[in-house]
Amino acid sequence: MMKDILPLSSEDFGLFQELLIKTCGLQFEEDRNQSLHFALWQRLQHRGYDSYQEYYNLLKFHPEGRLEIQELLDLITIGETYFFRNKAQFNVLMRFVLPEIIQRKLYSRDKSIRIWSAGCSRGDEAYSMAIAMMEVLPSYKEWSISILGTDINRNGLACAKEATYGEKDISHLPKEYLDKYFNIQGSTYLLNSDVRELVQFEYHNLVKDLYIDKRIQNTDLIFCRNVTIYFNCQTTQRVIENFYNCLAEKGYLFLGHTETLWQIANKFERVEFPQTFIYRKRLSAIQEDVTKPFIAIPEINIEDLTSVKEPVTEKGFFLQEQKSGLQEKPKLLGQIATPFDKASLSSPNNIIAQDRDQILTCLTNATILANGAKYKEAADILAKVIEEDNLSVEAYYLLGVLSYKSGDFKKAETQFRKVIYADPDSVLAYFNLGNIYLYQRKFSGADREFRNAIRLLEKRPKNEQIRFCEDFTVEFLLMACRNNLLEISKRGE
Repeated sequence: MMKDILPLSSEDFGLFQELLIKTCGLQFEEDRNQSLHFALWQRLQHRGYDSYQEYYNLLKFHPEGRLEIQELLDLITIGETYFFRNKAQFNVLMRFVLPEIIQRKLYSRDKSIRIWSAGCSRGDEAYSMAIAMMEVLPSYKEWSISILGTDINRNGLACAKEATYGEKDISHLPKEYLDKYFNIQGSTYLLNSDVRELVQFEYHNLVKDLYIDKRIQNTDLIFCRNVTIYFNCQTTQRVIENFYNCLAEKGYLFLGHTETLWQIANKFERVEFPQTFIYRKRLSAIQEDVTKPFIAIPEINIEDLTSVKEPVTEKGFFLQEQKSGLQEKPKLLGQIATPFDKASLSSPNNIIAQDRDQILTCLTNATILANGAKYKEAADILAKVIEEDNLSVEAYYLLGVLSYKSGDFKKAETQFRKVIYADPDSVLAYFNLGNIYLYQRKFSGADREFRNAIRLLEKRPKNEQIRFCEDFTVEFLLMACRNNLLEISKRGE
């Protein structure tokens, strides 16, 4: 096939390579030289030129060069993609990232979420994120959801806007998603309007264009998968720096499974999961020299103290918001909470009574105080609760979390041990002890406690909610424990 194509000298290839790097960052390695060669030959024929030098001069010096180079890019940037590509990453997106973002937004009373699919190709990825959002957040219509897909391939963007796909594109989707989100006509699959309305598509060159679109400013999540593999190191560094500036505080960055920020950027922390990893924006560019667990000690939810449970979605991924008229119970330290009048807090000297309802009131008040960073006042109330009930699992657990947040790991360890003494099945106490030991690099102790937690978790239904933390299911906590054991096995004693 190549024998009829005008040969491309190494000198000419170098000229086009340099031009493409400056224009869009694309660098062609040896295994992709043929695709660039063929695209150049196609445009050469279309223009009626006899040499690659003539075509290069058009791109470089002619007023039409900017338009012509776009024609070339449309030929060389056709990427393979399909819905829910890289299942492990979408599992993390739906089970961890989106719920965490939603929870944080609810706490700050900001019902808006911005997502950017950079290098979206024909829209499969951006629409996959829309479906994921609809699955995780059933009340998405009550939110302001912005999903923006950008690319430099105009043909791909046109296909994305049409939202019509073939069997290969949807081959990895479960049947329930096909029935729920697509109108099927023979071998053609058209996305329904609910999904399409969540997504917009625009042209954007990651290398040349400014990052000033309001839809990518302060964004919560960026997907840029299998794009930077075509950039050289310097170009990748510039693009990642721009992503960092666009991301909101604690925003997430998803790269392709072969892409890494090692020796590229230190402004992101790598978040490990059993089958994949992602990046999260770090406020400080300096890496802390500590061993951090897969997830930190979770915040207590006072809702569990009253045994009132919230509904969950069928998948168990995210807790639905409470119906209006139901009072929300506060979570400890920086989670979803309804403001309470400070004047309603009782004096610690007068609140203790043997009646269970009043003890629950004390525990609620302690949580409210802790939400306001009044750790000592909260601890005083909890101490009085324990005076009345020295087997109060809730009080010991709250004291353990307070001690951990205050940096007193020894006291936190003592309190969590008391939780286990009062309730040997308190799996979160074992998990928290494992986190403390892992943080302190006491790997044998961490290994023991995570295995204790796993032993209890394996006996429970995977969608069961974890006591003291409604955001965690058995399945999620098992994943966290096993991931931490993997980390421990890598480090050893």
